[in-house]
Amino acid sequence: MSTTLSVCRLIFLLTLAVVMILSESQAVGAQGQRIPCLRNCTSKRIHKIQSCYEQMPRRNCNHAFRVRNHAGIHCIKADTLWLKKMIKENLRCPPDISS
Repeated sequence: MSTTLSVCRLIFLLTLAVVMILSESQAVGAQGQRIPCLRNCTSKRIHKIQSCYEQMPRRNCNHAFRVRNHAGIHCIKADTLWLKKMIKENLRCPPDISS
């Protein structure tokens, strides 16, 4: 009886650990998106932005923003004034979680 109870406890704890790990990974995914490094960036003005993600600086990857609109995905330099202004005015550009 005590062996069966110990096995049940072990199964419960393992299941709980898996659920906690999976729920944590989903929370991280909700805060940021895993995106590839974009290298050919511009300061060109983009209209009707649908989404924006900040590309953090890392090895072989510059600080930039990945902006999507009806025409596709664009890489915008991080020091672009029009984008900085839009971010200040409430454009949300969460950081990516790429490494």
